[in-house]
Amino acid sequence: MNDELTRERKPLVAPRMAGMERWPWWLLIAVAAGLYLLYIIVTDERSTAAFWFVLGQRPEELSAGNIALRGMLLTLYVAVMGYLLSLVIGTVVGLGRVSKNVVAYNLATFYVEIVRGVPILVLLFYFAFVIVPMLITALNGIGNQMIDAGLSWGRAWPK
Repeated sequence: MNDELTRERKPLVAPRMAGMERWPWWLLIAVAAGLYLLYIIVTDERSTAAFWFVLGQRPEELSAGNIALRGMLLTLYVAVMGYLLSLVIGTVVGLGRVSKNVVAYNLATFYVEIVRGVPILVLLFYFAFVIVPMLITALNGIGNQMIDAGLSWGRAWPK
């Protein structure tokens, strides 16, 4: 006999929920989390001010259509710039990997192995919480040293 016919079926807790084990629960959770974040952004005064600052406008200056247009243009700009930057980095690293120069080859190999071996989320967190604060601290230190030495931009230019 066929195994499917002889196998006993488990009783369902709720008969109408027979196919729910195949639902994309992760998608429902992601949509709920997105809606919650949208609610927080819209209702929290500091978050709303931060998002208007990113748009470069004040809320009273924008209509709903203008907001959508600026959002689409910003998205396209970020996508194109990201593509161009990745194209340049990929070309330089690719040429480094086929280079006969030992230093260029080893630097490119190091970059490829690090980027391929580490998940992108870990890299994003590392850049956001380690590299960027380190660069800001370094730039602030250089600026403070320039000010202490009397080399600030305001004093460097003749009047």
